[in-house]
Amino acid sequence: MAARRAWPAALLLAAALGACGVGGGAAGGSDGADRGMAEGARLYANRCSACHGEGLEGAFGPELRNIGERMTRDELIAVIRDGTGLMQGFRDRLTDEEIAAIADWIRNQ
Repeated sequence: MAARRAWPAALLLAAALGACGVGGGAAGGSDGADRGMAEGARLYANRCSACHGEGLEGAFGPELRNIGERMTRDELIAVIRDGTGLMQGFRDRLTDEEIAAIADWIRNQ
């Protein structure tokens, strides 16, 4: 239960650090990766968590915990982009970079 309470705080911290541009290093370095993870967390919270849960535990949509063990990055990107089953794709609502950020964030949880 404590992990459930910590999740929103961690998400807010990640989003705040990403928005601040903390670090100021080159976009290709770890700061760029950190910003990408913060962007993925923000997009997941706004676009995915209602169906897949704040902690990837599943709700209306399936659980996504450990999805990296079941799907490759490219497979996950294709599902987010094109949809599957009842899930509509985000091809027309998100850029390729935003879709990749969500996929990378999910796979790193």
